[in-house]
Amino acid sequence: NPLSSDALTTHIAALEARGVAVTVDSTGNGIQAPFRIAYVVGRTILLADPARPLPDTLVDQHPQAPYYGSLRWSPDGQRLVFVTDSDLFVVDTSDGDPVKMNKEPGIHWAPSWSSDGQKLIFSRAGKEQANLNNQEVYTVEATGGEMVKLTNHPGFDMVSVWSPDGTRVAFATNREGNFEIYVMDTDGSHLTNLTNSQGYDNIPAWSPDGDGVLAGADIGN
Repeated sequence: NPLSSDALTTHIAALEARGVAVTVDSTGNGIQAPFRIAYVVGRTILLADPARPLPDTLVDQHPQAPYYGSLRWSPDGQRLVFVTDSDLFVVDTSDGDPVKMNKEPGIHWAPSWSSDGQKLIFSRAGKEQANLNNQEVYTVEATGGEMVKLTNHPGFDMVSVWSPDGTRVAFATNREGNFEIYVMDTDGSHLTNLTNSQGYDNIPAWSPDGDGVLAGADIGN
């Protein structure tokens, strides 16, 4: 039987207490909804299903994996995107075979899925020391292909997320000195500064109707 809400909360808390990063995929309604938990132990990505007594191994000892990070479920709950050794991978939970998304070396992080699951958006920087302080926002088809660069500005453009209707992107950038939240169209046009504050604005998230963006802010004292 599926775990109750309290049992699930206890299970997740126990994993997090051991330093395990947990991402929950809920694809139905209420506590009886089917769900799986993807988490990392050592160099292995595991899938926990409340209907099964033991977790399944999804990715085991990937040769490029000193670590795994940025695990994110696809909207349909069938695929995971993750970062390891600065490269971007997508794995289908039906076969456990990771597919590398980036063709060129670089530092890739903070991936996010489009609402239809067809594309990924992420931040990328070159591995050369001179390029480490210049991160740009890119997209790529979730099946692989050429990366498309959406921003082109010195500094950090990062933590990008699609709007629910897939027509806009919110991201954090320090192009004006301190970090602000910007919105742009999915081709990189029509840049708009939403926050314009003196604080450190970061980690944007769209409202479900796409009419607003929530962001964290450090405004000091």
